[in-house]
Amino acid sequence: MTRKLLLLLTIVSLPSLVDAQSTTVTLQVTDAGAQSWNNGSWSVVLVNKPGATPFGPPFNLVAGGTVPNQSQSGSLNGTGGASLTLTPNASIVPSQSVWSFNVCPAQGIPFQCFAQTITIVGASQTVTLVPATITVNCGSVVNAYTDSEVSCAVGGQYYNLTLPGQRQCTTSTGTTCTLWTTVGGGGISSVTSLPATCTGTGAVSLQGIIYDWEMK
Repeated sequence: MTRKLLLLLTIVSLPSLVDAQSTTVTLQVTDAGAQSWNNGSWSVVLVNKPGATPFGPPFNLVAGGTVPNQSQSGSLNGTGGASLTLTPNASIVPSQSVWSFNVCPAQGIPFQCFAQTITIVGASQTVTLVPATITVNCGSVVNAYTDSEVSCAVGGQYYNLTLPGQRQCTTSTGTTCTLWTTVGGGGISSVTSLPATCTGTGAVSLQGIIYDWEMK
């Protein structure tokens, strides 16, 4: 009778043991400037707290077996979020483990990645990471989400991922741009036919530079 009771209790407790070894994590990345890191990237790896003893790897489940998916990576969505599944740290041995998150903004925004360790608990958890406000220098291959993230002198350009479109600084104090304009995007249309004789004068603006022409 006692053995049957123990077996019954074990069967009943199995679902809770499985649930305790899995946490649905909702990740959101919004920096200190209130800009979500849209279409960025994330990665996470299981590590020990500095100085912890004993330490891993290897990392195992308290109930037996190896911790699954100890290293994962993926893309942030269009609002800077992602969903993933991790093992709660209380279900892992050695103890004192944490999950180390690393996030980066969209491609072309240089040197802005951010890392933070998080303890995962419960059946579900929201992890909100708040990196520093993005600050970049303008350049022909530099991207940013907003004008305010970019340091630039007059004439400098960058690509705005939110518009989207190329932006050029037209007024600045040093490298603090106070007025931006959208440039390019139209391209040059092909000419299918020309009149036999062309006369006159005119001007055309390309990338903010005005060229005069005259045809006789």
